[in-house]
Amino acid sequence: MSSVSREKMLDRARSLVRVFSERSASAEDNRMVSEESIQDLHELGLWRVNQPKRVGGPELDVQLLIEITAILASGCASTGWVYVNLAVHHWMLSMWPHYGQSKVWNENPDALIASSVIYPLGAAKKVKEGYLLSGRWPFCSGVNHSDWTILGGLAESPDSQKAGEARMFLVPTSDIEILDTWDVVGLAATGSHDVQCTELLVPFDMTLAAADTRGGPTPGSELNPSPLYQQSVGSLFPHLISGVLLGIGEGMYDFCLAHLKAQNARTSGARLAALSPVQARLSEAGVHLSAARQLLLSNLKESQSIADAGKVPEIEDKLRWRRDGAFVARLVGEAGRNLRRLMGSGSIFRRNAFQRMARDLDAGLTHAHVSWDINGPAFGRVALGLPPDNPNL
Repeated sequence: MSSVSREKMLDRARSLVRVFSERSASAEDNRMVSEESIQDLHELGLWRVNQPKRVGGPELDVQLLIEITAILASGCASTGWVYVNLAVHHWMLSMWPHYGQSKVWNENPDALIASSVIYPLGAAKKVKEGYLLSGRWPFCSGVNHSDWTILGGLAESPDSQKAGEARMFLVPTSDIEILDTWDVVGLAATGSHDVQCTELLVPFDMTLAAADTRGGPTPGSELNPSPLYQQSVGSLFPHLISGVLLGIGEGMYDFCLAHLKAQNARTSGARLAALSPVQARLSEAGVHLSAARQLLLSNLKESQSIADAGKVPEIEDKLRWRRDGAFVARLVGEAGRNLRRLMGSGSIFRRNAFQRMARDLDAGLTHAHVSWDINGPAFGRVALGLPPDNPNL
C-alpha cells in the first residue's frame, strides 16, 4: 500500500459514496456506522492514508485526508465524521514516543484510534510508573469501532499555584468505560458517546504533551522525520470538521440539483429549473461551496509548505487557519440554507434523504472547533496586538 497514489485513494473513496448513501438511513436508526462500512474502508486502505511508510502506510498528506473525508461525507455524513475522527490519529500517533507507536502498530497496523481531547476534563496524577488518569469525556466519536483512545487531561504540577500541563493519554479502549449517551437528531450514527475511567495507569511513553503538537520536531521525529508529521495539530483541527461539513454541503447540492432538474412547480406547473430565482439561489449555494473548498484546501497546502521548508508557523498563521476553518463552516451553512429553500416542503418528509443531510449539517455546525464566536475573536485579538488566549497552539 505504501506506493499508492493520491488519485487512486480518491478513486477508492468515490467508489464507496453510493453504498454509504444507501446505508445512511439504517446507520442513523442503529446510531452507529455499520461494521460493513468500517471494513470497506479497511479493505481499500483508506484508514491508513497518513500512516508512515515504515509501518506500511502510504504517508500521504493531510489535505488528501480531508478530500477523502468530504467525498465520504457526501454519501453519509456520519461515516465521513467517524472516518476523519479515527483516521487522523495515524497522523498524530506518528508524533508519539517510540514506545507508544510500537505498542499500537506492532500489535496491529490497522488499529483504529478514537479521541476526546478536552484537557480540563481529565486529571492525571504522576506516579513512578506513569500517570493515574481519571475523568469523563464527551463526544468520543466512533469509539465503539476503536482499539485505542486518546484522552486529554491536565497532569498535576509540582507547584500547586500553577495549572497542570496539558497532555494526551493513549489507552486501550477496552480499559475505559463507554457510556451510551449519544442519542441525537443529527450525526446520529457517529456514536460520539461519553467515556470515563478512574485512576487508569498510563505509562509515560503512552502520553504526549500538547506542546509537542504545535509544529516542528516531535518525540516521534527520529522515527518519522517527514515534514508531514511536523505540522501544527491544533491549528488544522477545525479543517477536519469543516471537511465533513463541506462534503455534506456538496452532497446536498447534488441532491438538490437532481431534484430541480426533474420537478415542476406544484402551483404553476412551470419547470423549476427554468425559474430565475431558483437559478440565482442555486448559483449562490454553489459559489459558497466553491469558496469553502478553495479556502479549506489552500490552508492545508500552506501548512504543508511551511513544514516542508523546515519552519514552524507563526501564532498568527495558526489562528488565521483556525479562523478560516470556522469560516468554511459558515460558508457551507449559508449554502445549506439556500438549498433547503430550493428543496421546499417535500424535503421535510422522513422518506426524503435530504432531511437527514440537513440535520447532519446542523449538528456539525455546533462543533466548538468551527465556532465563529470562538475562532473569529481569537484571530482578531492577536491581529490587534493582544496575546493569544489559547495556550495549546
